[in-house]
Amino acid sequence: GRVFSRVLVQDEGVLDSVMLEKFRVMTPRKPCKINGLPFCGLRGGNWETAWSPSARILHFTDGSFIEFKTYKQDRQSHGGAQRHFVWFDEEPPLDINEENLARQTTVGINAIYTFTPLNYAQWSYKTLYQRAQTDPDVKIIFVPTSANEFADTATLKFLEDTYSDPAERAARLYGQFTFLEGLVYKEYGDHNYVDPW
Repeated sequence: GRVFSRVLVQDEGVLDSVMLEKFRVMTPRKPCKINGLPFCGLRGGNWETAWSPSARILHFTDGSFIEFKTYKQDRQSHGGAQRHFVWFDEEPPLDINEENLARQTTVGINAIYTFTPLNYAQWSYKTLYQRAQTDPDVKIIFVPTSANEFADTATLKFLEDTYSDPAERAARLYGQFTFLEGLVYKEYGDHNYVDPW
């Protein structure tokens, strides 16, 4: 059946120069099978007839579509009809996350988050990382930078040398939730209180 979905990115710059360019290159023009799975092609067989720039919607031959939004748009613009799945590219603000998950109330919850957990918010740590430890419906997949088939050995070596802080290296190169340390305590308590006198 038809699939109505939404892809969210940081801002217009990322949408235009990164996300849409990837979709333009990777989306099948005509219906086909990829690894044995059927894929519908672009409406009209090309990007020009499938892409609606004013609505930022990519249409497919079977009536399915992908709607593109940014985190810079206000929360109300993220409302609307139900969606089968939502893909968050980079961590969304909590209010945008909640508004988009509410779009899925009648068709089942299917959300995908792809981000480097470097400056992550507490909500994503609790809702995604910690919840995945006990909830079988939440899956976290850690993907190292070395798994990127387009990253050559020299680039990987450069990145290893660039990120000298172990916590930043773990987040950027291995996708691990980490705490950047220094003058910030992971937790507050009497054990880290210093009497000024």
